[in-house]
Amino acid sequence: MPQSTCSVPECDRPAASRRGMCGMHYQRIWKAERSCSVDECERPYAAKGMCSMHYKRQRKGIPFDAPPQGAGKAAGCAVDGCEAPYHAGGYCGVHAQRLRRTGDPLKTIATFREQCTVDGCTAKHSGKGYCIGHYKATLRRGAPEPEIPCRRCGTVFTRTLGKTGSYHYCPNCAADGPRGWALLRRERLAANNAGMTDECRRRAKEYRALIATDPCVYCGGPSEAIDHIRPVMHGGSDRWTNLAPACQSCNSAKKDRPLLEVLLARLE
Repeated sequence: MPQSTCSVPECDRPAASRRGMCGMHYQRIWKAERSCSVDECERPYAAKGMCSMHYKRQRKGIPFDAPPQGAGKAAGCAVDGCEAPYHAGGYCGVHAQRLRRTGDPLKTIATFREQCTVDGCTAKHSGKGYCIGHYKATLRRGAPEPEIPCRRCGTVFTRTLGKTGSYHYCPNCAADGPRGWALLRRERLAANNAGMTDECRRRAKEYRALIATDPCVYCGGPSEAIDHIRPVMHGGSDRWTNLAPACQSCNSAKKDRPLLEVLLARLE
């Protein structure tokens, strides 16, 4: 027996109801013929025998006879005198954004800054009144140009941002440029190696030659340098237990950071 199709013109779905219609059209006709079961409500049926308004009130626990809430797309913006269309939360787009940022839909948002607010900085504004560099420094150090002790002499100085100066050394210690920083590293390494015996130095030399062709311990690539597992700036010595093969990329990325800090940074 051939299966009949929906009686609605241009509908090829199979008939699935007593009226000769498919399920979709039958549901539409059935809902259109019914109305809300709440007394004195003539709104069209939506779900559970009620219109959409009374159904939402039942879900939220609001009495059926409560006055209209005055919110929604039809009500428009809740701010007096604003005729802008509804956006979210009872407000238009402008007032909803002000409410989200300041907590008050009537409070004006500060104008956009085009430049960093730090004196002498001409970089483009990024967030919180600072450029991207000063913003990151504020997150990490608590200030856009924090005061930190010099790694060489211990003098507290203001760490500035930019290509001039140094991030770790005061202007006096950084006056010699890379030569001064290399001298500081040699001084630290000599102090760290002060307790090494001749036997320790011989073992360290043999171990360096032994691991020279081993792969990088951090990435597995070809090694190009010998890295101090515990950085020299943090008390690392030339003992063979503190040496490991590393490629130039991993050795430069590690810098003078502790090994645990480097491994945790890779997991982020």
